[in-house]
Amino acid sequence: MARRPGTGGAQRPRRRTAIPLLRLHGQHSIDSFLFQHHKSRQQNKSRILRLLDLDFLDKGTNVVLVGNPGTGKTFLAKIIGWRACQANRRVLFTTAMDMLNQLTASQVDHSLVRRLKFYTDPALLICDELGYLALDQQTSNLFYQVISSRHGLRRSTIITTNTAFSEWGNILHNVSRRSPG
Repeated sequence: MARRPGTGGAQRPRRRTAIPLLRLHGQHSIDSFLFQHHKSRQQNKSRILRLLDLDFLDKGTNVVLVGNPGTGKTFLAKIIGWRACQANRRVLFTTAMDMLNQLTASQVDHSLVRRLKFYTDPALLICDELGYLALDQQTSNLFYQVISSRHGLRRSTIITTNTAFSEWGNILHNVSRRSPG
């Protein structure tokens, strides 16, 4: 409780300010993103800076940051996430495996609908490290549910990955993919 000045010490409830930020762990700024650190950063500088306008959020567009380890994908995603928070947008940062493990666990305790809502509600979901581990049929289906629901709601998602698009079939279990034989 905060004490109101000039009221003889009377207490009033402290005003809560909603911080539209979940699990981002700190304030991140483009000023700390060293464009000269890696040639891909320099080559994509104008694209990166355009993302900070947050126009993609208004359009419900998704962003996929693909690159080798150490190129700054996660850091850049956090910078964009923090910028969105400053613009009073709800943001959720999670690793792909943490999200999928929580969704899998929610199937056991019958809270899947509530847990899906947790991942589909924010204006921006940052899903870090997709492809770190291959997904089985169940987790692939859960991943598709989140992405499909967010797409239907026109909510943006940023995905970071070390895996090129051409290799996504190796990490996402695809029911339409047939084995030879």
